[in-house]
Amino acid sequence: MIDFLFILRGLVYVQSFFWLYLLDKDIEINNYFVTVLFPTLLGITYLILDMTGFTFSQYTNNLLKFYIVMLLYSFTFIRRKYSFKDSVCLGFLLVFINSYYWEFMLHFNAIILYGISFNQIVQMFHLIPAYLLYKKLDVHNIKLFKKLLIYGLIISVLNLLSFNVLPNYIYIYRFKYTIYVRRIVNNLTRFICMNILLYVFLKYTELRKKEGDI
Repeated sequence: MIDFLFILRGLVYVQSFFWLYLLDKDIEINNYFVTVLFPTLLGITYLILDMTGFTFSQYTNNLLKFYIVMLLYSFTFIRRKYSFKDSVCLGFLLVFINSYYWEFMLHFNAIILYGISFNQIVQMFHLIPAYLLYKKLDVHNIKLFKKLLIYGLIISVLNLLSFNVLPNYIYIYRFKYTIYVRRIVNNLTRFICMNILLYVFLKYTELRKKEGDI
C-alpha cells in the first residue's frame, strides 16, 4: 500500500533544497508573461482549493489556502528587491522556514513534556534549509538581526500560552455561527512571524553575490 501522506511530506521537505539549488543558478527570467503567470497560477490554485474544499490528512483546506496567500504575500515584497527567479525561490524558502519558526515553542514544549519523537525529528529538518539560506546571506547588523528574530519566538511563546487560556471555538447561538478561535490565533501567529522574517530578511540582509558576478 503506497503511503501518499509520507510521499507528500517528503516532497514538502525536498522542495526546499530544490529552491536553494535554483537560487545559486544564474538564470534570468525577464519575460513579462512568465512573471505574471506565477502569481496567476497561485490565484487559480487558491480558487480550485476554495471550490473543491480539498483536504489531505493534516494538510487541511484552510491551511493550504493560507500558505498560498502567504507565498503570494512574501513573493510580492521580495520582488521589490530581487529578481523574479530569486523572489520565487526565497518566497518558497521563507514560507517553509516560517512553518517551523512560528510554532517553534509548541515543538519545544512537546519535547519537554513527551521527549523527542520521530515527528519532532522530522520537523527539525526545517532548520537545515534555514541554516543553508543563512550561509548565503550577508547580515548588516547581526545584533538587531538576532533581536528581531527573538521577537518572533516571543510571539510563539504567547501562542503556546494561549492554548491554556482560549477555547478551541466559540459558538454564537443567536446567529448559529462558530468562531474557530484556535485557527484564528494560529494564523495570526503565522502571519506576524512571517512579517518578522520578511522584515529582517529584506532590511538587514543581502544575498551574497554568486561566483562570476561583478
